[in-house]
Amino acid sequence: MDHHLARSRLQIGIAKRLYLSFGVVAGLTIAAAGIAVLGNTQIAATVQQVTEEHLPATRRALLLSVASTGIAATAPELAASHNAEEARRIRATLETEAQRLATLVDDVAATLGNDRADELKQGANAMKSALASLAQGTQTRLALTASIAERVGQMRAAHRQVLELIAPQADEAFFDLTLGLRGVSDAPDAKAMEESINKLTDQELVRLSAFMQSRADVNLIAGLLAEAAQAPDAHALIPLRDRMIAASQQLDRALGDLGNDDQAQILRRAIASLTAFGQGQDGLFELRGRQLTAITQAEGALGATRRQAGQLDAAVSKAVSDAEVAAGLAGDEARAAVRRDDEADLGVGLLRLLLRALRAGLRDGLGHAQGREQAHEQQRRRPELGAGVQEHHAPPLVATLDPRARTGARARVAR
Repeated sequence: MDHHLARSRLQIGIAKRLYLSFGVVAGLTIAAAGIAVLGNTQIAATVQQVTEEHLPATRRALLLSVASTGIAATAPELAASHNAEEARRIRATLETEAQRLATLVDDVAATLGNDRADELKQGANAMKSALASLAQGTQTRLALTASIAERVGQMRAAHRQVLELIAPQADEAFFDLTLGLRGVSDAPDAKAMEESINKLTDQELVRLSAFMQSRADVNLIAGLLAEAAQAPDAHALIPLRDRMIAASQQLDRALGDLGNDDQAQILRRAIASLTAFGQGQDGLFELRGRQLTAITQAEGALGATRRQAGQLDAAVSKAVSDAEVAAGLAGDEARAAVRRDDEADLGVGLLRLLLRALRAGLRDGLGHAQGREQAHEQQRRRPELGAGVQEHHAPPLVATLDPRARTGARARVAR
């Protein structure tokens, strides 16, 4: 009885372990599926982060670099524009590019850290200010260029008018001097001749010299004004202005020898109109000085635009590098997740193989235990089967035999 109970307990223990192995295999399958789901979720999140954040940020950063480079390439065209219409066209293009640049900066800054975003925004604002200064300087330069061209044209007209006034009067003075010299020879005596020569020297010769000096000074003043309109820098205007002042003073002295007749007054007014082109806020010296200042401003703004474009490119390079590093880290995370998933699958697979081997061993053990139990049960029931055969089958068979044969059959049945 105890032996039978022990065998039953052993059989029940093997069955429990077998069922437990089935449960563990099922649990490992579920765990493997869960690990795979988690790994795939992490990989999907990493891929989404790369495709929706890092790659678009890199693309926008590269577009930002292209936009800043385009502005830096277009800005010199504005600085070198020849007329207001051309400047307006180029300025409209730059404004469009600057607006696009600001939009790209906002987009890129939204995906970067505060330091990088602030650096890009400061660079974009500085470039915008530089472009505004460049546009203002160019506009001022073109306006002053037009004013200078107009004033130079007016100055040349005034110069021609003065020369037209001087020429006939100078010819008349020369003619009067020539006639006077001829009349000297007709003087009755030496004293009269001397008086004639003194008169010619004090009047006609002085008048002719005044006209000749005035014409030379007028030409000099016109040349100085034209040179001032094209002075290479502000320092060159100083000696030109000094030379004009000296020429004007000398011209005034020459005009003093012409008297106060109507023709002399007309000539003085014409010369005053000419010299006025070198005086005051509308004078060529002042206009050229402001134009040179505007050119300097535009050149400085152009240099600032180029520097800001370079700084933006450097900031964009850093942003692209950051995006590439982030994408690389995300790729490393994805590869690590795949590796963990593979390792988990490998571990679960090995455990499943071990459990399958264990399950097969348990099945074999259970089968052997059941076989031994069945054999033991057959051995236990064999005497009972023999007695049953003797009770139910032997008497009829033995009864048909003779006494000697009946005695041998009972002996064999008893064995």
